[in-house]
Amino acid sequence: MRSNYVGGSAKKASAKAAGAATYGGRQGDENTGRGFLAEPRSWPQLTPLQWWEIPELLPLERELFGTEQWSEAMFWSELAQHDTRWYRLTRDDYGRVLGYIGLCVYSTEQAWVQTLAVRADAQRQGVGAALLTALLDRASVLGVTTVALEVRADNVAATALYARHGFQAVGVRPAYYQPSGADALVMMREGSERITQSQRAEQ
Repeated sequence: MRSNYVGGSAKKASAKAAGAATYGGRQGDENTGRGFLAEPRSWPQLTPLQWWEIPELLPLERELFGTEQWSEAMFWSELAQHDTRWYRLTRDDYGRVLGYIGLCVYSTEQAWVQTLAVRADAQRQGVGAALLTALLDRASVLGVTTVALEVRADNVAATALYARHGFQAVGVRPAYYQPSGADALVMMREGSERITQSQRAEQ
């Protein structure tokens, strides 16, 4: 799994089945003062990721994940597995993608966070937490008892975000991310309880 969170990042390539995963995040838009929360809105507004939106994600992939970015073909592969995948994205008031998240569920015993990405200029504003909360709510609805993920071991902000949402480190995959050779920290969250309003307020 991948995550690009700077205040978060993770991703799991479609390869857990074929073989892979991650989580990630970033910050806003040139500090113009007209950010994505400039006007009142229902937050977050999540919509299913559609195949024709994939090209919009590729520049974000390059910016957030660099050499570990997903290709267009990888996104197509993920969306094609509609029986086991759940992908959502959110946009700002100008229609630009703020972030997206993916979940893989093969059984109620365990699910994996496939990816979590937040546009650089929208990081540290609650977008990553909102996306992750929505994913955990979805896993709960499906009756999933354990949600797992991999995140770069050196991504302190991302691991902190996951820890606040109940994830605990359970292991390390040496040199998991290529070509960087960075280690992956494996984290798991036990239990299928829903995220409460009070928990959201703390996030």
